[in-house]
Amino acid sequence: MSAGDTRVALFNVGYHFPEFRHFARIRRFGLAVIRRHLDRTVFADGTQAEHSVPYQQYILTDFAIVAAQALANGERLFTKEQDERLRKWCEFQLWATKPDGRLCELGDHVPPDLDYFLADHAGLWPSGFVKAAAAKLGYTKVKPAAHLTKAWRATKPAKLDETSKVFPDGGYVIMRDGWAKDGMYMLVSAPSAKVLPKAHSHFDPM
Repeated sequence: MSAGDTRVALFNVGYHFPEFRHFARIRRFGLAVIRRHLDRTVFADGTQAEHSVPYQQYILTDFAIVAAQALANGERLFTKEQDERLRKWCEFQLWATKPDGRLCELGDHVPPDLDYFLADHAGLWPSGFVKAAAAKLGYTKVKPAAHLTKAWRATKPAKLDETSKVFPDGGYVIMRDGWAKDGMYMLVSAPSAKVLPKAHSHFDPM
């Protein structure tokens, strides 16, 4: 069982089988674990404690899985402050995406494209920046799940005035000369004291 499974497994079991004895308690405990993990490892600047750009998307997906399940049943699992961190984390995914539409190869895992990420995350934590940047990077036909489509369609693209950004908590500096697919791009890895040592990161920081 992976770390991601252990983060969400208890909540999923309790959530999907409420008819079983004690499973309501399992659900409450599982949700407490998820929220605690979010508070401890997802930073206010929209980055996460593991210093690997591709791996962060896998972890973000764990939170999206449980949030989508709850939203489909008319519930919201996270506080406004937690949802804001998750929205900023979605925005970091676009900042870290190269002009060719793929995430930067920093840390473990093969960088995925953003089709799956946008379909399953963008409607959960709507962001005008995400919608505008995704379109500039070639993702013009995003197809969210049915219960997320309304939120995605209602999101207005933001103006992409910024081309460079510092993420002090996660330890990234991202620079680009624009958002065109033939643009210049550079990501500098400079881990802060907040990130986990050796957690899916490589020994290549500045």
